[in-house]
This record gives sequence, structure tokens and C-alpha cells, in this order.
Amino acid sequence: MRRLALVAFLLLAACSGAARAPYDAAETALADYDFTRAVKLFHQAMTSDADPDRRNRAAAQAAHLEWAILGDDAAAERTLANRTDADALTERARRELRRGDFARARATALDALRLATRRELRVRAAVTAAHAVTLPLQQARRAGRCTNDPALTETIAMLRAPIERDGPFLDLTHALLDVALLAGDGATALDAWRWYYGVTPGAPPPNAIASAAATLAAELPAFRGSASSAAQRRTIGLALAGTRFFDEAADVLHDPCASDRIDDGESNAVVAYAAALRAVANATEAHYRRVARGARGQDELRDALVAEQKKLGLTPDELAHRYGLYANLGKTGGVPDLHLGHIIVDENRDVQQYGRGARLRFLALDAMVSNGFLEWATDGDNGDGGWQNETGIYQVRPAYADGAIAEWLAVTDPAARAERAKNVADQTRRDDELARTTPIAPFPGLAARLRMQANDELLAELHAKGLAGDALRDAFLARVRDDVFASSIWAHEGRHAIDHKYDHLDDSEELEFRAKLSEVALAPSPRRALSGGILGGGVGANTPHGKANHRIGEGLVAWMKAHAREIAGLDAAKPLLPQLDKLTDAQLRAAIRSMDPLAAR
Repeated sequence: MRRLALVAFLLLAACSGAARAPYDAAETALADYDFTRAVKLFHQAMTSDADPDRRNRAAAQAAHLEWAILGDDAAAERTLANRTDADALTERARRELRRGDFARARATALDALRLATRRELRVRAAVTAAHAVTLPLQQARRAGRCTNDPALTETIAMLRAPIERDGPFLDLTHALLDVALLAGDGATALDAWRWYYGVTPGAPPPNAIASAAATLAAELPAFRGSASSAAQRRTIGLALAGTRFFDEAADVLHDPCASDRIDDGESNAVVAYAAALRAVANATEAHYRRVARGARGQDELRDALVAEQKKLGLTPDELAHRYGLYANLGKTGGVPDLHLGHIIVDENRDVQQYGRGARLRFLALDAMVSNGFLEWATDGDNGDGGWQNETGIYQVRPAYADGAIAEWLAVTDPAARAERAKNVADQTRRDDELARTTPIAPFPGLAARLRMQANDELLAELHAKGLAGDALRDAFLARVRDDVFASSIWAHEGRHAIDHKYDHLDDSEELEFRAKLSEVALAPSPRRALSGGILGGGVGANTPHGKANHRIGEGLVAWMKAHAREIAGLDAAKPLLPQLDKLTDAQLRAAIRSMDPLAAR
């Protein structure tokens, strides 16, 4: 299974025997699901970390673990008390939203939005403020009560501002779609839908939802909410379901504000399916809370899944055919969890690596009800990017969709570039301090420098082709997405398929080790590949991924020692791994291939 650190690149560590900052040690504890220890260490970081930004983040993360993971709301209240920074206000707003205090949540989130300087914090604050408007309306309408809120119009403007400034990140565009549909603003709803799926004149919608997408493109501009005819609402509602927006579909199909109701078998089935997904989401969260406190059984969650399926009266195969459902209740890294989403891409390709090949089916998932325990436990900062089984290669699209936009901003937006440069300098200083005692560890400064090098090289290449403006942006986004897809899916998951087919491997650590080697050696950009799920996804954590990453770190250091004279600018007297960015792409590939049993054949 491909583990992915998302745009925030939560850098997880497990380095024993080294004196490390409490903030970094807290992330180690979080990687190992030691939530109580993580809270304790984040509390230490709140007062001891030299970086005020990390002190603020530590408080917000401690509070989130307390109320959302450990269920100690009073502790979270104490942690956030008297804090007025944007991180704390955003976390307080999320907690108020969860308690149903919608007016207070919106006010707090808007305060956070005014203070936020980091892009990811602006996004989180804006989305929380939007949810504080949409959730009470959705709950009331699903209960059969026609309610409206004049704040819908200003919320549309509030969401458009960060989209225009920072880009169409998934959470922003999804929130905008919900607001626009409730407001009866079809044109904005179509904009939001297209942004969510990255649909442009040169980028068609995913193949499994293409027909429904065409219907939305034709019908949504004229949508006026409850004022639209029943026939139009039915067409749009079913098309929303066809593009995997099931809650939105149900709300359009069963709108209590409409004078003429929709009551037919297909529409009612969509409404029932959306309700079942919400019930499964609630049961899954309850299960994860039990797991976080030490439980390892999953009978209650399995019973909930079976109960909802029986209510629908459809078999799993029928649900897959009708709605694109994918569901797997099992274990990831020894933890019982659920992966449940919906197929939006389904295609076949051949993968060749080192003279071995496999025919692969690729499926992309979206509309994730659950993407495993890891994503829930890390508040969406880390998660499963994909996996391979007897059916094919699966990609969790939301794990990748925002990455290219963030990278574009980092190289073209002066404020974002300056912020990243400052962060990289701070991270590099901490890397150097850690490397004195722990030569192989997560080095976030190194990962960030590799990523910046990859972005700058790509931008220079596209400039050399004469691209500018929208054409430059679209080409950059497409290349970043294609490069990440090629390395993390075709190379990484393809290697899993090859190792299963030829060597019948079932050792998780060895499988991940080999797949990560292919992920870098066969990547269009080895720097980008290394900076993500290897150097940017935990080195040494007590998981198959963490152990594989540590082995790769050891192998890279060994290669650098053996080839020190060939590496321009290398200081052999200093720790080697933090200097990995001095290697050329060819040297990076050679170092990685030196560890691969297939490459040595």
C-alpha cells in the first residue's frame, strides 16, 4: 500500500537515542499512534519550541488530539483557553462546529480567516466557516424543514476569495459546491464542480463519470434550486450522484423547499444511499475512536456496514455497479480500518520494470467515506494514497489532487515562495542539529529542498518552451500531476504487482522497500519522488513504510560514501544524508538502483 504525506508533508520520525525537539518527537508519537504521548509532547512544544509558528501549531494539534481522538473535550478547552492565534481559533471553530454551535463556529472561523497567513490555514478556516452555514441547513432540510440563510450569498464570496488567491483546492471547491446548490446558484455550482475534478477544455472529466459530467455541464447553469422544475432537479440530482456527490444529489432530489416533490424509485434510492453513507461514516468514526483507545476488534463496524447494506436491499456487487462503490474492511499496518470510496476512473495499462511486466487495471477513487485509520488519526495530513490487489491498482484521488496547485504557488507566488524559503531555512537548521546525533532520520529541510529543485527545474523547462500565463500554469500543473502519478502509482504499485507475480512476496516491509526503489528510479523526477512518501512520509517509524524508508536512507548514505569524490560540493566530514540534494538526477537513480535486486540482474 502506498502511504502518502499530503501537501503539508507531515514528517514522521522514530529516531531512538537522539535528543530531539518535543514538536518533532510528538510527530513521531503520532506516527506510532501513541496519542497520549503525542499530546504531552505537543504541550511541551507549546512553550519550548523556538519557532512561534510551531508553538501555535503544537497547541492546535494537542487540542485536536484531545477532543477529536481521545474524546477529552475539557482538556481541549483548557489547551485553547486564552489563545488568539489563527491556529487556535481555527481548531476552536472546528470543535464548536462539531458540537453544533454553528453561529459561534462561523464567527470564530471568520476571525481565524482574517488572521491566517499560511495557505493551508486559510483554507481550513474558510471551509469551517462555510460548513457552519451549510450544515444546519442540510440537517434541517433532510429532516423535512424548509430553511434558508441569507449568509449563503456572502459565503460564496468568502470561498471564492481564497480560491482566486490560492487556487481551487478540493476542500474549498467542495464547500463552494454545497453552498451554491443550497443558494440555487447553478453557474457557481458548475464552476465549483469543474474545479473539484480539474476539468478544463484540455482536461476531460474522469472516464467513469464522463456521461453524468456532460449532463451537469448542460443543465447546471440554469439551476435555481427549489425554484427549478421537478424534472430539472431530478436530472441534476441524478447527475450529481453519477459524479459521486451523493449528499448533494439527495439534497437536490428531496428539497422540502420545492413546491413539486420528486418521488420515483431511482431518486429515492439515491437519497437512501446517501443516508447509508452518512451512517457508515458515523459508525467508522466511532470505531476509530475505539481503536485509538486500544481496541482492535471490528465486529461493531462490520455489523454497521451489513445493517446499512440490508436497508438498501442491494448486494455489494449491485452497489458497485450502480454507484461505483469500493469497500474494504480489513487491517492496515495491523490496525483494523475501512477504505470506502467510489470509482471515478477505470482503465487498463501494461507496466514494465527491469524486463518483467504485468497487466494492470487502474482505478481512481473519490467520494471517500473513509480512507483508513491513518488519515483519520492525523487529521488528513497523512494517509493511504493507493494500493494494489488482485483487481488492480487503486489511487485515492483526493490524496494527490491538491499537490500540484500547492507546488505552483510555491514557485510563482512571491509570498508563498518567501514563506517556503523561510521554512526551508528553519528546517535545514534543525536537520543539521539532528544529523549530528542521528545520521538517518526524517530531514524535512532536505525534502523541501529537493521539492524546490524539482519545481524550479520544471518551471525553467517550460519557460524555455515559450510558455507563459495560463498556458504555463496549466502545463506545470499537468506535469506535476503526471509525474507524481507515474512514480507513486505506475512505478510503486506496479512494482507490487510484479513482485507478487514473479517472486510471490508477502513481507510488507520488503514489498514497500522494493516499491519505493522503483518509485524513485523509474520516476520522471526522482527528486519529487524522494521528497514525498519516502523522505516526506516518515523515516524509521514502526511501520512497513517507516522501516522501508529507513533502509533506503541507509542505502543512500552507503552509496554517497562510496562515491563521495563524484558528488559536486559534498562535504564528506559532515553527515551525508542531509546533503542528498547535491546529487544529480542520474546519481540519485544510480544510488537507488544499487539497492534493487531487480536492477542488479
